[in-house]
Amino acid sequence: MVDKRPNGMLDPAPGVLAREIANRNKHRSPLLRLPGEIRNHIFVYALGGLHIVVSELKKKSYEIKKIRCAKMRDLTQKMEDGLRFTYFQPHYLSLLLVCRQIYAETALLPFSINHFWIKSEKALENWKDFNHVLPAQINAIEICQFWVYMTKSVLALSTLPAIKKVYVMSWSGMEFLDYQWVQVMPAGGVESNGDQCQIRRWDRFEKEWLTEFVPRDDIVENENSRANVQRRIKEVAGHGVEVVFIYGEFPYGRKVGNDVAS
Repeated sequence: MVDKRPNGMLDPAPGVLAREIANRNKHRSPLLRLPGEIRNHIFVYALGGLHIVVSELKKKSYEIKKIRCAKMRDLTQKMEDGLRFTYFQPHYLSLLLVCRQIYAETALLPFSINHFWIKSEKALENWKDFNHVLPAQINAIEICQFWVYMTKSVLALSTLPAIKKVYVMSWSGMEFLDYQWVQVMPAGGVESNGDQCQIRRWDRFEKEWLTEFVPRDDIVENENSRANVQRRIKEVAGHGVEVVFIYGEFPYGRKVGNDVAS
């Protein structure tokens, strides 16, 4: 019988009957005889590199995905490599069930080292209610990631007291304006039309770039611009949070005649 702590986590301290077994494991197990720093590296390798998507579904409000082409720790690589996922079986947490000492050393590790894509505050509530995720586990989350236009994800950061780093994904040279990706023409090559600014947007149906003018203020005041997104994250999660923007090549219409979309 294993007791629970007030926060709902299991109490790994062995009782009278389990004390002899725990002591024997500590001295005979090849893994537990290793120095703590080496064990921690092993545990991080075994439990890390995951991208956990928390959605608003009720019965199963999360998906665990493992990076196929690049570990999450290698986010400086091209973003399109980091976005190729393969579903990962949830039994990877079986390591926590091996013995009390391993549980004590790893119980919160999957939450503190992996990247969480929490789509909204409602998604977080469903995750806790329907999947029995404990407050201690939520409070251990340190890293989040989402697309630049996901305003609801920014609001969810207010419920994560341990958040330290937020990765924001976007396409290089693109802005998310009026629910679509557009390319803002460089200032030196912009044909101004009063208060208008020239942009190009990719037409998915015609498979071509369309050039048009929009109010310049729409670009400057765009809530999904890098400056405004970073400001909102700092306001919600605290000014000590590190915000990292990840840029990948826009996957559509990269070549238009002799033109290349940046």
